[in-house]
Amino acid sequence: MNTNALNVESSVATDSQVYTQWDRTTGRIISVGLGQFHEGLPPLYADARKMWGVQLDPLTQWIDPLTEEVRPRPVMQLSVDKTMIVSDGADIATITGIPSGTVLRVSCAGFVVDDGMLEFSSPHPGTHTLRFDAFPYQDTEVLIHAA
Repeated sequence: MNTNALNVESSVATDSQVYTQWDRTTGRIISVGLGQFHEGLPPLYADARKMWGVQLDPLTQWIDPLTEEVRPRPVMQLSVDKTMIVSDGADIATITGIPSGTVLRVSCAGFVVDDGMLEFSSPHPGTHTLRFDAFPYQDTEVLIHAA
């Protein structure tokens, strides 16, 4: 059996077994759990598929929707010129290598980065966590310390 290809079993199991549920459009793993297989039982989400007997890691794996193969989620190749800035609102940390369409989350606010670059400054001292989400890339965090 090809371990990279998905095989949705059609036989009825009486014992609980692991399952992975994934979005058939994006390939993002929605949930991993334990349950009993019942033939014809629909997935919990409208546009999802569930596979039994397979436990995947949603942080590091995804399913290619075209081939239905399990793939590793690539790591973003970000470049940060500095992680320490002066908290004066003028000193800038530059982050490059950001995939187009990445959602950046900072202090409960969200932004979309389309040009591959971010210049970050802050008048507030402290550690600022920048979270980058560009599926299927692994979510990435960058810490910028402002003093």
